Amino acid sequence: ASSDIMVTESGFFNSFLLMDSYKYSTPESWVTLNAEYRADYLLLNRLPFINSAFLYEALHLKALWLPEKRINHSEIGYSFGMKGLGRVGVFVGFDGLKYNSTGFRVELPILSQLR
Repeated sequence: ASSDIMVTESGFFNSFLLMDSYKYSTPESWVTLNAEYRADYLLLNRLPFINSAFLYEALHLKALWLPEKRINHSEIGYSFGMKGLGRVGVFVGFDGLKYNSTGFRVELPILSQLR
């Protein structure tokens, strides 16, 4: 499985954050779904001492289905951050309907601009 804390520059949308890549690797067919809902005011940004036009929040849903192996993996998450600089998120992973793991992630897209 993946580590408890991970820093990425590629973003939360493009990849699974809690999945064991070796368990779910396959040369066969697969179906994946990535959805992200971004908004300025979902949860934390509604608090008066945090509220800022530079901050945004997002809800995440990711799913992978491997028909030949008859298994699936899904992740749901919440993230909060500053546009273009970085954000933090908490994600929960499931194997089928069974809870698998929870992880905190940090996204720093600014790292890719420093190269």
